[in-house]
Amino acid sequence: MTKEQYFEWVTVRAQGRIKLQQRKNADYTGIGNNPFENFTRVEALGICSTEQGFLTRMTDKMCRITSFVQKGILEVKDESVDDTLNDLAAYCDLMAAYVESKRGAMLDTVTEEVMNEPMPWCYPTYKETVKNEETKFDTATDDALDYTHTSMQRACIGEHDGRGTGTDDNY
Repeated sequence: MTKEQYFEWVTVRAQGRIKLQQRKNADYTGIGNNPFENFTRVEALGICSTEQGFLTRMTDKMCRITSFVQKGILEVKDESVDDTLNDLAAYCDLMAAYVESKRGAMLDTVTEEVMNEPMPWCYPTYKETVKNEETKFDTATDDALDYTHTSMQRACIGEHDGRGTGTDDNY
């Protein structure tokens, strides 16, 4: 595959994923206009933060992929590895949009500069290095991401501390 073929492949795949996200999001969020409605419910119910809800779902997908890599097969035949990878990508898109919306950005006027800006929550030293209060996340978000960093590592090797949510393709 050449670079040109790769980017064409990614474009087609992303377009298909957008259509699937629109259908699944309509099923999971109901009649309202909030694309994150099903993820924010875990926080409203006192189960965990919305961010932990996103990361739990992402971890579920990572564990399924890990299982496939380790065993070479999947027991559930009606969801392929490709489906799981698309689900993971969709969760990444949703969480990135949610984090951006929490930061106060207007999603309909996002500029190329903002889209290319690194997501500060990806870096372990974020809390220690960011001094600008405009971009600093609230304490709940920071705590959720700190907790989830080690939880994601434990989840894929079978450890569990009893917190989190169930599994489902909730986008």
